[in-house]
Amino acid sequence: MAGWWRNTKDLPFPLDMLCQGAMVAGPALFVFLVLPIFDWTINGRQMSYAELWKSGAGPAFGLFLFLLVIGAWGLAARNLASRWALVAAPIAPYIASVPFLSSGLLSTEDVRFGILGGLLVGAIMYACLFHLPAVRRYLTGQRGT
Repeated sequence: MAGWWRNTKDLPFPLDMLCQGAMVAGPALFVFLVLPIFDWTINGRQMSYAELWKSGAGPAFGLFLFLLVIGAWGLAARNLASRWALVAAPIAPYIASVPFLSSGLLSTEDVRFGILGGLLVGAIMYACLFHLPAVRRYLTGQRGT
């Protein structure tokens, strides 16, 4: 795994910093999400640990973190398929939250705008991760020139 961390130094700036940040912050945030350490505030509403999971916010945020961590560590390992996890990360939580709309935490408008924003961010990520020459060189193990 130390080799994977060193691999990220071959990524173009700022992708190297973003990848390393996701590799560290993602698992740390996931621990805070799954352990009932403190209450959460979402959209200005104070929620207990139980409410977080019943409302759908917990599973949606967990899905986002899971995809982010899988994608970041996979990118560090130069795994080509892991890019799809990063592309899906901004969209998947909103799609996963649709069954929980009745909880009142999110409105249909929030989900619509979230999906549209996620599609835009996902498209930008797709363009960067799949079409930038520097990223393609990195994924094949070649050093940048």
